Amino acid sequence: MSEMNTPMAECVGSPRVMGEASLDTLPLAMSYTPMQKWENIYAPEVGLDRGTIFACLDLPFVGKEEAARGNAR
Repeated sequence: MSEMNTPMAECVGSPRVMGEASLDTLPLAMSYTPMQKWENIYAPEVGLDRGTIFACLDLPFVGKEEAARGNAR
């Protein structure tokens, strides 16, 4: 049977990675998140509106159209 015509019953099971390890035993993801310094904190109402309580993380969004015009920081 070709791959496109393989019945689903034959596809059941855990995919394999590097031979013996199955995907369901590997961690989903790993991230590195540095600690944020608690300085220049917005008031709760402002932070909710801006999407962050940390003023140093409050960066403007510049779309590619503005960047093409040279208006990106």
